Amino acid sequence: EGQLQSFFLIGAILGLSMSGYVTEIVRAKRSGILALFVIGLGSLLLGFATTYTQALLAAIVIGMGDMWVLAVYSAVITKFFPEHRQRMFMWTLAAFAGSAAVGNTLFGFLLDSVSPWQWIFIGFGVLTWLWLVMLVLIVGKRLDVIGTSETDVTADSIRSASVLTSVRQ
Repeated sequence: EGQLQSFFLIGAILGLSMSGYVTEIVRAKRSGILALFVIGLGSLLLGFATTYTQALLAAIVIGMGDMWVLAVYSAVITKFFPEHRQRMFMWTLAAFAGSAAVGNTLFGFLLDSVSPWQWIFIGFGVLTWLWLVMLVLIVGKRLDVIGTSETDVTADSIRSASVLTSVRQ
């Protein structure tokens, strides 16, 4: 378990490092969608892993997507929402990130009770991609304002959002 979490954190460092660069190139909307795609891909890779090495590599992919999503959407929140509303959205984002503490206990129970355990991750990956398709097809038209204007989220926005998040906590 410790190695899996360590590889997840390696992926998180990579995801945080590249999130600003990718967001500069493809803009926030596409960057966030790409990050969700990476999380779904990592979950599917973990579900289909047949060796421990493959599971470790899948943990890197999941970590990349997870931190990438948090970086992009915290920058979107600080850029596009008024300051009095940002706290609520940041707490929601923090709850999403902090759910890993409860998630470990829940997944431990599920891994022990569901056979084969891989179906948990395959199901999560498929649900993530289905949600992503819904997001792009249904909500995508409403999100066009994010990712197309000259006031879009940039790498500087991501850095300042990270600083603001740490200061507000």
